[in-house]
Amino acid sequence: MIKTAFTMALTGVGLALAPMGAFAQAQQVDRKVEIEIRRLDQRLSRLSDENERLMKDVRALQRENADLLKKNTLLEKKANEAFDDVTRMKNTDMANLVAADKQIIERLDRIQGHVDKETATWNWGSQTRDCKEIGTHQQIQSVRSADSRFTLRYLCFDGRAIHLGTELNQPPQ
Repeated sequence: MIKTAFTMALTGVGLALAPMGAFAQAQQVDRKVEIEIRRLDQRLSRLSDENERLMKDVRALQRENADLLKKNTLLEKKANEAFDDVTRMKNTDMANLVAADKQIIERLDRIQGHVDKETATWNWGSQTRDCKEIGTHQQIQSVRSADSRFTLRYLCFDGRAIHLGTELNQPPQ
């Protein structure tokens, strides 16, 4: 009997302890659930922070993208204007330059022809050429007319005869 009483006592204690074990076990489960909930809350908080940061980055990228679209539109407009300018230059300005070059070359040729033609006049006196009709360079020669009424004086200068004057030869009256 003692044995049974002892067994009963133990069983009674066991039964009394059973709800406490279940309670402790429930507390342990509650702690595990609480820890898991905290861990999930922290993870959700980190994900929320990262999501917020990513949304900020997305908004910044959208603003940059809008700026790039504006710049690209402006760049396309300027490129089209430059293309139009180049086309206009090819069509008109280049042809005008070729025509202007031809006119300049023609003018230069005319000027060079004039220079070649007039060089002897412009360089007159820079050489010491003799005159065929008069004689040596810088020599004065007098020529009388056949009736001796006039005397002509010439100076030979650089291959040309310069008329210095005509004298009338009349006896004094």
